[in-house]
Amino acid sequence: MPDAGGVSHIVLTVHGIRTFGDWADRLARILRESDPDTVTLKHGYGWVSMPAFLIPPFGWYEVRLFRKELKTLARRHPNARFDIVCHSFGTYVAGHALRTAPKADLPPIRSEERRVGKECRSRWSPY
Repeated sequence: MPDAGGVSHIVLTVHGIRTFGDWADRLARILRESDPDTVTLKHGYGWVSMPAFLIPPFGWYEVRLFRKELKTLARRHPNARFDIVCHSFGTYVAGHALRTAPKADLPPIRSEERRVGKECRSRWSPY
């Protein structure tokens, strides 16, 4: 059921380090083609170097930003279904944000893990 803004499904992507998450753009295109009503949002923090990744305050800061974004989205779209797709450091960010946020601040998210491997590569990647 769509919320007041007409949004019924939000897919939030979070990329890993040493990348800008080009895969998320490809995923958004695939989702848009299969379901034009799905809103895909890309949480980004720019290109992260390996040394910055190893500095704990950087990770905590990103977790805090992502948690704040989730809280804002949950308030704006209280009836929307949320899915989060992450890779590498993005999994760390999303996982810690979900674990540490008060339940009242979070949208309803199904707890499920799926891995995309070689068997799906032709659909997701041109390589």
